Parts: sequence; C-alpha cells; structure tokens
Amino acid sequence: MDIQRQYPYLCNVPSGALRNELHKRHSPTFPPEGAAALTPHASRVPNPYVNKGTAYSVEEREAQGLAGLVPPCVETLELQARRVLAHVRSHSNMLDKYVYLENLHNVNVTLFYKVLLDNTVELLPVLYTPTVGEACQRFGQIFRNLAGLYISMDERGRIHEVLDNWLETPDIIVVTDGGRILGLGDLGNNGMGIPIGKLHLYVAGGGFNPAKTLPIQLDTGCDVPAVVYDPMYLGTRIPRVKGKEHEELVDEFMEAVAKKWPKCIIQFEDFQSEYALKYLERYRRKYIHFNDDVQGTAAVVTTGFINGMKAQGTCITEAKVVMFGAGSSAVGVSTYLMEAMVMAGLSKEEARLRVYMVDTKGLITTTRGDKLNEWKQQFARTDGAPELRTLLEVVKYVRPHALFGLTGAGPSFTKEVVEELVNGCPRPLIFPLSNPTSKAEITVHNAVEWSDGKCLFAAGSPQPNVEHKGKTVYASQCNNMLIFPGVGMGSKLSGAREITDNMLLAAAYAVSDFVDARDIEAGRLYPTLDHLRDIGEVITRAVWLQAEKDGVATVPPPPGGERSTVIKAVAYSPTYAVEQPKHEIPPILRSSLTFKSTGYTYGERCRASILGLMPPAVETIETQVERVMSQVRSYDKMLQKYTCLQTLFNNNANLFFKVLLSNIRELLPILYTPTVGEACQKFGEIYRTMQGMFISVKDKGRIARVLDNWESEPEIIVVTDGGRILGLGDLGAGGMGIPIGKLHLYCAGGGFHPDAALPIQLDLGCDTESVVNADHYLGVRCPRIKGKEHEELVDEFMEAVAKKWPKCIIQFEDFQSEYALKYLERYRRKYIHFNDDVQGTAAVVTTGFINGMKAQGTKLSDAKIVMFGAGSSAVGVSTYLTEALVRAGLSKVSPASPERLLEPVDHGG
Repeated sequence: MDIQRQYPYLCNVPSGALRNELHKRHSPTFPPEGAAALTPHASRVPNPYVNKGTAYSVEEREAQGLAGLVPPCVETLELQARRVLAHVRSHSNMLDKYVYLENLHNVNVTLFYKVLLDNTVELLPVLYTPTVGEACQRFGQIFRNLAGLYISMDERGRIHEVLDNWLETPDIIVVTDGGRILGLGDLGNNGMGIPIGKLHLYVAGGGFNPAKTLPIQLDTGCDVPAVVYDPMYLGTRIPRVKGKEHEELVDEFMEAVAKKWPKCIIQFEDFQSEYALKYLERYRRKYIHFNDDVQGTAAVVTTGFINGMKAQGTCITEAKVVMFGAGSSAVGVSTYLMEAMVMAGLSKEEARLRVYMVDTKGLITTTRGDKLNEWKQQFARTDGAPELRTLLEVVKYVRPHALFGLTGAGPSFTKEVVEELVNGCPRPLIFPLSNPTSKAEITVHNAVEWSDGKCLFAAGSPQPNVEHKGKTVYASQCNNMLIFPGVGMGSKLSGAREITDNMLLAAAYAVSDFVDARDIEAGRLYPTLDHLRDIGEVITRAVWLQAEKDGVATVPPPPGGERSTVIKAVAYSPTYAVEQPKHEIPPILRSSLTFKSTGYTYGERCRASILGLMPPAVETIETQVERVMSQVRSYDKMLQKYTCLQTLFNNNANLFFKVLLSNIRELLPILYTPTVGEACQKFGEIYRTMQGMFISVKDKGRIARVLDNWESEPEIIVVTDGGRILGLGDLGAGGMGIPIGKLHLYCAGGGFHPDAALPIQLDLGCDTESVVNADHYLGVRCPRIKGKEHEELVDEFMEAVAKKWPKCIIQFEDFQSEYALKYLERYRRKYIHFNDDVQGTAAVVTTGFINGMKAQGTKLSDAKIVMFGAGSSAVGVSTYLTEALVRAGLSKVSPASPERLLEPVDHGG
C-alpha cells in the first residue's frame, strides 16, 4: 500500500515515523472533552424507548433511513419476546439472567416490558427479590448501563441543576440513600438497584409509562468498609453523613423535585429506620410522598393478616399479634394492624395492646429500664406485662394468632418457638418478612415441619410450596409489589396532593378481597403474581376512591364514575402498534465511540450537562477494563462471554478495544475462532441490536440507496454472503458474525478506527433448511441465488461501494469457492479488493511453510508439498507456495518446477 498516497496528511512525516503515526490512528483511550458525537448509525446507541429492532416494518425502515441497518427479516414483538425468553433461560445463574434483562432494558424498553408482563411469575424473582439483593451487593462489579440520577453530597446547593439534566418529566420517582438495603444493611451507592427494580414493578403492576419513571440514588456515603473500599465501588468514598447534614440534603432534594415537577410522586425506599420514619412525618402532608418500607409493607402485611384471620376463623377484634422487629417497617406494620383492628370495632388503646413488639432486648415495655425512641414508645406495654427477654418467652406468654418477623437478622424462629405457636393457636400465621431469603426468619420447610403442617405461611421473597402428609402447604409471597404499583397509579389519576394512610389501607383491603374464599381456606393468603396488572387496576380504583373520600383528590371523577375505563386506557401497554413517548437522551451519551461512562471528570459532567446521569465515581479506563474482564470471566460458556463483549462494543467501543488490546490472547478465541462459529450458527438467537449493514436480494437495483443510510465513511469493509462460513457451510444471514469479528481484528491489529470499519452481510438466500426454517432466522427465507443472478447483485454492490467510497478497501470473506476465485479475478485490479480466504490464508500458510523449511533445514527449492483440498483456500495457498518456490530460484518450466513439486489432492485423489 502506498501509505503517503492514501494518507496525504502523512506526506511530511519522516518515513521512519510512519509506523508510529499509523499506530496512533485508533488508540482506545477516552476521547478528549468536546469530541464530536459520531454518525447516527455507525456509532449511535438507539433510543431504547422507541427502538423496535427487527420489528420495524419495510415502510418504517424506508421512512426512517433504516434500510440495511437491521437484518432483512421483519419480526413480530411476540417472536422477539420468545428469543429473549430463550436467552434468559439459557443462563443457570439468577444474576446472569438479571444482567441480561437489564441490558435488554437499555436497548429496547418495549420488548423488555413485553417479556416481563408475559412472564411475570418467572421473571419477578429475577428482577426483584431475591436477586436484586445480590445485584445491589455486586452493583459495582456488574455495572454496565446508565439509569436514573445520582445525587451526592458534592451537589449540595445545586440539586436543581442535576434535576435539569433529566430531560423528561417523571410521574413517579423512587429514591434511596442506600442506608438499609433489604436486610443487607448499608450498601451506599450500590442501593441504586432497588429504585431501578421497584420502577419496573410500577410499570408492570401499576401501568406507569417507563419513560415517566425516574430512579434516584442519594449518595450520602457509606459506613461499611467492605463496600466503600471495594475497587469497583461507584459511590463517594466517605463515611455516611448523619443528622443535620443528612436532613439538609434531603430537604433540598424534596424542595427541588417539588418545584421542578410539582405533580410527581416521590416514594422513599430503604432509608435507615430513623430517617424513614422522620422523613415520612416531615413530608407526607407537604409533598406527594409515601414510604414503601413503612406504609407499603404495612399494607401488604395487613392484607395477609386479614385473610389469615379469615382462614383461622378468628375475629380480628380477638386477634393477638407478636411483631419480632422494631424498625421502621415493623412500626409501620404494627400501626396498620392496629388500624385494621380499630376498623373492626376496637378502640385505639385496645388495638395497641393486642400488638406485642419485640426487639433485640425482648418485649418492649415502659418498665424495661432502657431509653426508647419515639416510635417504640408507641408500642411499649403499659399493662404490667412481665419483662420477657426472648421471643420464646413472649410467644408462651401471649399465645398469639400471628407471628411476624421484620428483623433482617436471618433464621430466628426456632423449632421451640413454632411448636409453642401451635400450642396456642391451631393455625398460626408465620410471616418471615425480611428480604432477601437469606435474611428471612425461617424457611417454609422448617415452618411446615415444626408446625406439623398447621401453619399459614407467607414470606417476603418467593419460597416453594411444601407437601406435608398428603397436603399442600402454600408459601404465599407477602411482598409490597402487590401494593405500591396501584397506590402510585391511584394517587396519580386522582391528582392526590398527599398520600394518606387510608389510601394505603384501601389498597390492603382491595388485595384481600381479590383472593377467593376457597383459596383463603386452603391457605393461599395472597393472589398469585400472574395477576399483577389486574391487582394493580383494582388497587388503583380503590385508592382513587379513597383519595376522594379523604378530600385530597384534585382531579374530578370521570363522567359516570367510569374509573375502570380510564385506568385501562392510561395503563402502559408494551406494543409497537402505538407511538411511545420518546425519553430524550443527551447526544454525548448516545455515541458508543465518544461515550466514557464513569470516565467523565466532574468538570466534564458539569459542562456537558450530564452531572448526575452516572454514578459519582470518576474512574480510569484501566479500572473500567478490570470490571469488564471480571464480568467476562464470570461466565462459564464461551458464547456468553462473546455476547457480553459484543454488548460492550455496542455501548462503549473505546472501552471494548481497550479491553481487547489489554487481553488479546485471552479474548481472541472468544471474539473470533472458535467461538465466532457458534455465534454465527446462533446469530438469530443471540441477536440484540443493529450492527453493520445487511443487503438482501430484495435490494437489487437500489443498493446505492441502501448504502446512503450509512453516514460515516468506511476505510475498510468486510463482506460475506454467508455461503461457506468457516467449515460450517451455508449459514445465510447468520454469517454476519464473521465480518463483525474480522473487523474487531482490523481495529485491534491494524489500527483501523472502529467508525471506519463496516461489516456487511449480502443476504442472497440460504440452501440449508435447518438454518432457513429456524424460528429466529433473521435473513430472507429463500433458496440461495446462483450464477448470473448472484454475479449481477455482487457487481452492483461493488460498483455502488466504489462510487460512494472510492478509497475504501473491500475484503471478501467466506464466499463459496466458485465465487471466491471468480470475484477475486474479476475485481482485484478494478477495485481496492482482496479475498482473505484465498489470499490471506495463502499468505499466512506461506509464512509457516517458509519457517518450517528453515526448522527442517530443507531448502525451498528441494521442498515437496501435498495439498489435500481443492477449494478456493487450497488454490490460493498452492499459488502462493508456488510463488515462494519461484522466488527461491525454481523456474516454472524446469524439470523440478513448482507445479511438479506440489501435488494437489482432492476427494477423488
């Protein structure tokens, strides 16, 4: 190659420096501040809120300039959903399933919610409890995508500026400070997984539009050294702020949200008990605010309590309850249980005395001798109850109808406690409510065994039903997800100016009534989660009505009181049939080639108006590489590693190539042979997002117009027709994996810039029935075109490329032998063209041959060769070996000519 002619800007560079200059052409480092966002289709991440992937119709592709940018096949949303579900199920590890689904959410929001709503029971344990607990603990290790806002102590006095960087008006915010994540304690900035997961449920259960939801992490520090000093931690590495400092930040946050988005609901989540209760009282009448740990937990437990008393045949006014735990959730539950008893006819004082609260020191009484906070004082015994130090002593004394656990301390309902429960009540309620499952007070198996199958059981995280002595004991799930989605939507539709306790209790009774009497008698105290959206609609209506009764609704009732019609009409439905709101994303975050993720400095974030859109930590690209390699190595299967890396390439190409170049020996077998073969065979199954161009037989006569949709100028194109992929045969459009992988090597080994590298699949049909008839095949379902038809289309392609990009190199790859050799001869002098199967293979084999002869001590002129094979690669290799022998001094016409020393052998001999 004449370097100085192709790169005129190098004309004045001394020849000895050319190599170094070329190496600088693409170095995978963070681009400088102000680097222009690159072209729309070569490097831009599709807007996930409107992306349809392979479901764009032919007309949409034409109108939006997408022709050629997605595979030729036009798929339905349902077929896409089947692909996703199959991929989820291919993972055995729950956290891997979680990561895959969150990556999908980052690419195609509609498809994500289609899959979730159609498979709620299967996927809720993946996206929320119990898996979300592990996701939070490992948030820094698994971090891939931006979601929501992060507000740290550095933003004090300017929180309104951070909110201004969010370009959509939210209907609902879920915010945490990470102070008490589930039963896992202080996880600091890692707590962001909870608001993200919670808002998935607001969409799935309540019908909120995902573009109108906003997860927020208040990074107020962390007091757990193991969290803060993790090299992958993405928060500020400071001790957790407390007291006045904490309150001032949260006050500023609430004021800023209310000023910018006055109709937005603000739900607090997983604050430490002291702040959860304090802020609930401070904000509940000033803003549209509730705390799900306190009120949502209280409401859903009240549902189970009501139905549990029905199953027992116990009048609520006669019920006695032991609450093991005295944090914010326990206080909230106890308060709502009291309210239920009052609604059943007891006075407040009578109801209060039927709730026995137990903390780490035993039964809480006014005579215990220790200082009680104001929340415990509400439930301290004043009736002369004895000083009881253990849960077992309390259960023996009270003989309760129900035992609730909200300690987060793990197994604590012992065999003796359960046996004593049964002695006092024939069908006691046993509710271990701490999440995740590892923190639950008892397992369903132990509860059933120790109660001899007599207990009525519900837990915060899913547990299996248990067969005992020929009878099924049901493990109901007592999870807030049954309550808060409908509470949120009911508050929104009623225009509630505050969210009252009565609205939450209305939700509790609505869920209670949703359960059939026969199910209650059988021990099913809660509805199953496959009815989550139906439950949400019932709660929405009940909360809306209660808001009107409480005088806090600001929206007039619909004509004729048709609330159900309105609820169904406004509920988000994941479909491509209607245009979805387009949540705007700053352009700087949509180019995979300028995107830095956590690598932006604080100054860059401020100047680019992206402050808050990523975790507070400012990381080097080397730290990001460590995270990626940890993720890659966590997978057992090579194809999972491959898809992990391809997802990274689509999101952050600079980081991808930094990872590749830093770990070239480890990653080449993943990104190219042998794994790329399996990737091609399963291309339709693992497909996620647009990459490169597809030109099909249907584009004949208009190839130039299709190429116009690629707006960057490539320097190198790798093109295949999928006719002979490696040794796997005709894979049709599945062959696209080869040009993609090949161009990774051009960039890594040759220094080409990723934006100047274009993979192209010529989809000319496929003759392999098992490929073309597969559900998820993404190409044109027709027999492979041949002969003149094939040549005309390839001729048109080459002419169109040369006209549009005259300096572009065009490398052919994995064409069938007949076409590989024919096109090489046809195009090699007309275009900047070569065929790697023929010439590249020939060159690299010749290298080995030359060095092999050196190792043997054999002169090239004495060498004799047998070539077993007669395809295009074999012909190319034989030609180059012949040339090597000629260069060694042999004549093509001598008795020892190269042709005579090289014996070609095919299957016929």
